[in-house]
Amino acid sequence: VERNCGYGGIIGSVRAISNVLIEGCQNTGNVSSARTSGGYATFGGGILGAYGTFGLGWDAKESAELNIINCMNGGSVSGYNNTAGILGSTMEIALANAEINIESCSNFGDVESIKDVAGGIMARTAEGVDGVTLNVKSCLNAGSVKSGSGDMGAHAAGILGNAQGRFTVVIDSCVNFGEIYANRWESSGIIGQINDDRCADFRFVKNCVNLGSVT
Repeated sequence: VERNCGYGGIIGSVRAISNVLIEGCQNTGNVSSARTSGGYATFGGGILGAYGTFGLGWDAKESAELNIINCMNGGSVSGYNNTAGILGSTMEIALANAEINIESCSNFGDVESIKDVAGGIMARTAEGVDGVTLNVKSCLNAGSVKSGSGDMGAHAAGILGNAQGRFTVVIDSCVNFGEIYANRWESSGIIGQINDDRCADFRFVKNCVNLGSVT
């Protein structure tokens, strides 16, 4: 798979205000973006590239869930930025009670962003309204995660690269075995960066273990 914006081993992007379930899916193919230099952001995942309401209305009052359950990625994932083993990034979530659940998922593929933001499970949360929740539970990353080269590179982590965008984030019972590398700053076994001035009320990390090297 080679695409510029939303690209994934199973689904490129989901634009919806209803419930979505992705369960029991496996990708073993390599996933990459054709874009290797500046321009619009790219969003790549071994399972799903991007999720959001994408202009369906910031005034929407409905609740909705995205559930990614028991999925596995074994292929490499590479792109300009926002790359991950399972879910690349969220974009413009206007639903006040939206919930994203990633549970019992595993990544064994190597993940690399040329510019920045890479995660073994998810790269980034972004552009959400108050009340949006991300739950990542019982997930495992065993692939290497690399962000940047030259004068670029930030936000690399075994589970979530960058937490921002007015989300409540809960990372529970996750394990990283992969080697983590950010060329400039903010690398971690679990979360690369928590950006409090651009995100929501709560960030919880509990019962997590990192067994990989971090550089």
